[in-house]
Amino acid sequence: MEMKLQPQPHVLLLPFPAQGHIKPMLTLAQLLCHAGIHVTFVNTEHNHRHLTQREALSARFPTLHFRSISDGLPSDHPRSIFPYLLDIVTSLRSTTAPLLHQLLLSLTSKSDVVVDAAGQLPPLSCVITDGIMCFAIDAAEEVGLPVIAVRTSGACSVWCYLCLPKLIEEGELPFGGQ
Repeated sequence: MEMKLQPQPHVLLLPFPAQGHIKPMLTLAQLLCHAGIHVTFVNTEHNHRHLTQREALSARFPTLHFRSISDGLPSDHPRSIFPYLLDIVTSLRSTTAPLLHQLLLSLTSKSDVVVDAAGQLPPLSCVITDGIMCFAIDAAEEVGLPVIAVRTSGACSVWCYLCLPKLIEEGELPFGGQ
């Protein structure tokens, strides 16, 4: 019986471009690499320049690869969530979305994708994106890739979200007349 070799899995991770979203996604990337999965971590160019541990992570995890993509904002834009969230989200949708679509197409090529002189990556097999990045879900589906949307919030935030319906049902929220 002839055994056919399965291509190694290759996952693209795309966090929302804020520290509280990037750090948990980097942790997920490391865990996936420990499992022998190839990971392409995509950051905005702005955050890519500020990710100082990039080379150390790539050396420690040979299946971890970093790519950057434009967020469409001018270089002097402050990129702080408050009060610029609308600017960031609008720019991500208009500029980053088509660039991500092109990147996904190039990484899903049936032939091996050259990463650098050190080696090649198998074709992309899945996208894991921050739940806020709706355009990434659309782009992955358009290319025909399975997509997983994750929320990078902490356990306390999740617990609060889960408790809200019960608080509303019991009349504890909203605070109405008080």
